Amino acid sequence: MIKITRRELKNLYRKFKRLYFKDRVPLVKFVDVAFSGRLSRCAGLCYHHKNGDDINKKHKIRLSPHYHERHPEELESTLIHEMIHLYVNDHKYYFIEELNRINRLIKNKEPNKSLITIHSLEPAKIRHKMLHYYECKHCGVLYTTKRKYHDITCWRHKCKDGTKGEVFFKYSM
Repeated sequence: MIKITRRELKNLYRKFKRLYFKDRVPLVKFVDVAFSGRLSRCAGLCYHHKNGDDINKKHKIRLSPHYHERHPEELESTLIHEMIHLYVNDHKYYFIEELNRINRLIKNKEPNKSLITIHSLEPAKIRHKMLHYYECKHCGVLYTTKRKYHDITCWRHKCKDGTKGEVFFKYSM
């Protein structure tokens, strides 16, 4: 069981706002940061308040306890990733620009700290229905599927270092 309280999550939010975001994200009193056991496919989610562009309306960031129990070292990077989503909705150009800006700051301050990524290492909760597992040989990203693929090399994704990974191998758990 993960042993981080809601107060500690809010303190992390405050710390990252000060270090990386300044006025780009709302104050912690306008963002509800918590764990949600309902997140089974991703490490975290950001819910926006839908009324207009007022940055001071209540937003929600939810983190998966299933994922972070297995990968506690990813908690801070997931929170920062979701904080970027408070002002950038998708994973396109502006998101990647912000990701790179923050990663440069992290590298300068703490060279051994893990960097922020677009995708998590694996699904938050590996379901028993998922029978086939494929892992990129280049970056280690894990994909789970219900179907067996004979020619998995046709899948393409962008590896963490920016190269296009296309060689996968199958294994069973």
